[in-house]
Amino acid sequence: MTTIYIAISLINCITTFSLGSYVYIKKRTYLYYFLFNINHALWNLFYALYSITDNYGMALFFSRCLMISVSLIPSLYIFYCYEISEKKQPQKIKIVTILIGLFFVLISLTPLMINNVSPILGFSYWPRAGILFPLWLIWFLILTIFGHIMLIRQSYHDKRYLYILVGIYLGFFGGGANFLLFYNIPFPPIFNGFISIYVILTTWAILKHDVLGVTFVIKRWTAHAIIFLFIIASFLIANLTLGFDKQLLIFALTFLGLFWAYATYPAIRFLITTRARKFLKGWYLPEDVLTSISNKIEKEKSKRKIFSSIAEEIFNALEIENIGLVIARRDKNKALSHYLVTDRNINELGQLELNDIIIDYFTKNPKIIRFKELIKILEKEHTSAEIETELAKLKNFGFSGKETYFLPFSAPEIFEGLIIANQKSEGKPFKDKDITLFNLIIKQVENFFYKLTPYEVIEAKYFETKEKLHNAEIQLIRSKKIEAIVHATRQCHHEVKTPLSIIRMTLNELPDLAEIKKPKQEMIEEIDRAVEITNETLKLTDGASTNQVFRMVDVNHAINRATKLIPQYKSFTLNLNLADDLPKIKAILEDIEILFTNLINNALEAMGSGGTITIASELLEKSVQIKVSDTGKGIPPELITRIWEPYVSGTPTDAGNSTGGRGWGLTIVNRIIQDHNGTINVESEVGKGTTFIITLPIES
Repeated sequence: MTTIYIAISLINCITTFSLGSYVYIKKRTYLYYFLFNINHALWNLFYALYSITDNYGMALFFSRCLMISVSLIPSLYIFYCYEISEKKQPQKIKIVTILIGLFFVLISLTPLMINNVSPILGFSYWPRAGILFPLWLIWFLILTIFGHIMLIRQSYHDKRYLYILVGIYLGFFGGGANFLLFYNIPFPPIFNGFISIYVILTTWAILKHDVLGVTFVIKRWTAHAIIFLFIIASFLIANLTLGFDKQLLIFALTFLGLFWAYATYPAIRFLITTRARKFLKGWYLPEDVLTSISNKIEKEKSKRKIFSSIAEEIFNALEIENIGLVIARRDKNKALSHYLVTDRNINELGQLELNDIIIDYFTKNPKIIRFKELIKILEKEHTSAEIETELAKLKNFGFSGKETYFLPFSAPEIFEGLIIANQKSEGKPFKDKDITLFNLIIKQVENFFYKLTPYEVIEAKYFETKEKLHNAEIQLIRSKKIEAIVHATRQCHHEVKTPLSIIRMTLNELPDLAEIKKPKQEMIEEIDRAVEITNETLKLTDGASTNQVFRMVDVNHAINRATKLIPQYKSFTLNLNLADDLPKIKAILEDIEILFTNLINNALEAMGSGGTITIASELLEKSVQIKVSDTGKGIPPELITRIWEPYVSGTPTDAGNSTGGRGWGLTIVNRIIQDHNGTINVESEVGKGTTFIITLPIES
């Protein structure tokens, strides 16, 4: 029978030592948990040693060595309880606990704690309590009760600690039953197996519930190795405990053989399917992750906590080495002020401003992207110095790995922020399955953000979209109206050209008499002027010239060419604010030059004696925008909706006016804009000036 107890002690020794060492290697903050388990392993080792020896002196020595580990149990246990409950132990109590523990350690090698050893219940030798052993028992009970109270309070807030609490109860009860034999009470140590239950429950709490924040992961083949070790251990224990009876041993071995024949595969599958990600690297169920995220954020309103919950689930499911958050922050007026950078526990690392390169990119392009692909895109749009500055920021925050992925989240009102996922802990890149999970999470969370968006914001977005549609409709109506007018004008002018030509021919046939020479010349000039007017008008409906082709045009170059055509005698100031590295657009160069020439002449006419013309270009998301502003007299409100029509002009005929003050300049401009699938809008205030805003699409 003693063989069973010895086998159990050796198993307890190995398992407690392994568990304590593994947790300490993974998380060095659990020093007292490690020491508590190592001390427990030594207790089991010395228990086995004095149980198997036949020498009185060795048995007494091992018993007193065992007592050293027993003396340390109360002190280490209370330190261990403070550690796992994350509470700070008062320094004075800690010092007193250490000193009392050391006192009992020093007297453990004397008869004061272990008086002698003697046979009992089949054991060759068993320790007998010394005179101070009861004092240690009192000390043991005081600290044990206090430690249990701490764990009970901890488990009240976190149910996972119930596993450790129950394990501790059973372990102390199983080990404490041995003390009856210290006083020659013949009660067999049948509860020593409860110490093994402590190890099992603690291991289960760590592996399944992350109770100590430690994840135990192994490769797939190791799952088979674990079951194999269980098989070997079961046969070894049967042989050690039942070797005295061959018939009973044969029956036990036969039973174990049949049991493992049927249980091996289910046991391996249990390790794989019950909590697979804890035992197999890189294994998770996307639906479980999404469900968990949904449960955590469904009633949450704090964006910080929402981002933290999402990051925690991604971190645990994919076993990511490092994960960070970039969260939109608002000022007292609820306006977007900056973006806060934190780790997954919302510990602040820094902040990014609204004009930051990364923020600007994801505001315009809210799509998942890998770090090195993002850098390639940014290098096309920004200088190397700007890119280096941005890389330094990310590196400082710890988010600059080549396999790092950026997960952007947007709400109807603003860009809410990013989750930055570094490479996996195992060093492998993200798989397609992981990217699919990222996309599913983004869609799920953005739908949730939509629900959180106030009604007033959604309403404002609705009216903003409605206004854009209204403006597009006005543009279409304007276009059709102009088309109808110029079509009628074209027909009329075709009819006018014929009689004008006949009149001119008739005048040319008249003799050059002195008295009619001057009137004749004036009439011919006016006829030529009328023909010129009709020819200019006919151009309005020609559309893009058939002899001209669309090609890639540099808008800035066209603007510079147009400014060179400005008459030198005009007195004004020209400001050019043209964006660098503006992409080319597909257009007819000559038409684009006419477009800007007419707008510049229009501005000169509006300013009269002098002023300032400002031309600015910039890159939008999918288009190039140009603003032509003047400081002229402005356009009256009653004319602003009619300026695109022929013959509508607020400027009298002027020799420097390319259109002769006939109101065709803006009509031609509007036609060119239509031919290039662009848009043009005007902002004007009487007495202060006018700005024309042209948007031309980028076609790759």
